[in-house]
Amino acid sequence: MKPPICTISPLQNSLKGVIFEELRQEKPRFPLSPSRISTCLRQLSYDLINFKNPKSIPLEEHSVTKLMMFDNGHRAEERIFDWVSKIPNLEVIKDKERFEIVQFDGVSITGELDRILYDKKRKKKFVADAKTINTRGFSDISESLIPKEGNYLQLQSYLAAPSIQAQGISDGMLYYENKDDHRFLLLEFPFNAEAAKFGIERLYRVHKFAGNSLPREFLFGENWQCQEKYCPYHAYCYSSFKQGQIIIDKQDFLLDEYLQAPKGRNLEAIKVLLAYGDAREYKYFKTTFRITELKTTLSLEVLNG
Repeated sequence: MKPPICTISPLQNSLKGVIFEELRQEKPRFPLSPSRISTCLRQLSYDLINFKNPKSIPLEEHSVTKLMMFDNGHRAEERIFDWVSKIPNLEVIKDKERFEIVQFDGVSITGELDRILYDKKRKKKFVADAKTINTRGFSDISESLIPKEGNYLQLQSYLAAPSIQAQGISDGMLYYENKDDHRFLLLEFPFNAEAAKFGIERLYRVHKFAGNSLPREFLFGENWQCQEKYCPYHAYCYSSFKQGQIIIDKQDFLLDEYLQAPKGRNLEAIKVLLAYGDAREYKYFKTTFRITELKTTLSLEVLNG
């Protein structure tokens, strides 16, 4: 028997409101943390400004769906480590501990680890963290055995913390779970002081500007492309572009070089153009460069004559 078309319950919107209010009540945390170590530096700078002066920079609030994704991730971590703790010869030494990673001019950068585990058979301690991920991301990691950069740098910063070093812990463990089909993968790796330094220095670069908007080179991330698909500052970040046209009336050898061999070098040309100011169009003698935006990606169109 084929089921009939049903009606959406009027309770749905009420439930959405309950979930939204419940999940958005969490007190804002200091934005410079190891869990956000690979976040766009521009976004982190905006978060730091808003942390010090709430709502001074406009942002879009997370949707109910996005808040539920965060919440489901937190709940999954508890479930995951309930299972991990049952592995024979594996001891949970510490559970959910907040500790200091480093200080920036008196400002404490802290982290909260999921677990410290001890493998009795191998006589080895691990700082362990759990992550849920979609099928595509999980497949990439399971095939390459290379974790996501942000996850790796987060654990490396944990391993660099004085309190962790004092315990003689020199290995990290990442548990990945595919949230679509619940396949899982446990990865181990040793402490890498260079990686820890790299990650911590990213946070310091934001702190150094003391909450001011970062310079032009950080506008679209280090590769001049916005990688933050759900960034709440996306509209604000792009709003600085003027609708007018900038005239470049002197020769620019970098633009000449691009015009001779443009293939695969759009980002380089965009970087050169943005140095002249924010605009959608740039008039360079008989050539017009037009910057177009598709979601979070900038493209370059060249019009001659």
